[in-house]
Amino acid sequence: SPRIGKVLFDKKYELEINSDYTAEEIYTIALKEKKKIHAKMIQISDTIWDDHLANIEKPTDTIVMVKMLIDKIAEKHVTREDFVDEIKRQIPILAAFVEEHDLLTQDPSKPLVVREMPVHMQGVSGASVSSPGPYEKERNTYYDVTPLDSYSEEEAESYLREYNHYILQILNIHEGIPGHYTQLVYGNESPSIIKSILANGAMVEGWANYAELMMLEEGYSNSPEMWLMFYKWQLRMVTNVLLDYGYHANKLKKEEAMKL
Repeated sequence: SPRIGKVLFDKKYELEINSDYTAEEIYTIALKEKKKIHAKMIQISDTIWDDHLANIEKPTDTIVMVKMLIDKIAEKHVTREDFVDEIKRQIPILAAFVEEHDLLTQDPSKPLVVREMPVHMQGVSGASVSSPGPYEKERNTYYDVTPLDSYSEEEAESYLREYNHYILQILNIHEGIPGHYTQLVYGNESPSIIKSILANGAMVEGWANYAELMMLEEGYSNSPEMWLMFYKWQLRMVTNVLLDYGYHANKLKKEEAMKL
């Protein structure tokens, strides 16, 4: 079985994450966080329902209400042909917002270069950042974006609805500025080569998730729709925790995982 069991998972987590929290404690926190996020999504959806679905009766099942509203809002997205260009357009806007609000110091000598993801890297993630290592600090940092050329119409529409007008901006904060790109530029300046090469995954992903929240709290694109999609994005993070721990330590069944 690929399941490593609770004992090994706990040890792996301890060494990999380097946190004062145990894996089980993080799992318990994630369960509580899921309820909190659902409550916030329900509140927002109830408030803005008539702005998007005024002619449709609001369902009594609050989770169904949230889903219906997200499905409607997700219809707002770029075309498949403009997907990469839209990301290129947004990065300077994010950089300008960070500078105008004096959120952190950026290094203009190390710009983030948005490009179509090289073919040999495609098929794993839709977007990711490729940063230079400590021995090649002056090289470019690339924001690799998978073009949608090979997608069918149905696949492209599904993908664009997921990375809709709002979540695409959150993605660019997470991967780009002031998320992974910014953190990796700073991380590369560590006096410890070991720290630069063997980065802590909790720090790398934790910073990017923190950056999303920080930008919204500072007023970037501050709308109820943006916050609703932000919480949907947060649910995915929480669900990752529940799936990982549930699979390895709690004998989570495939049907339960798919339902989750």
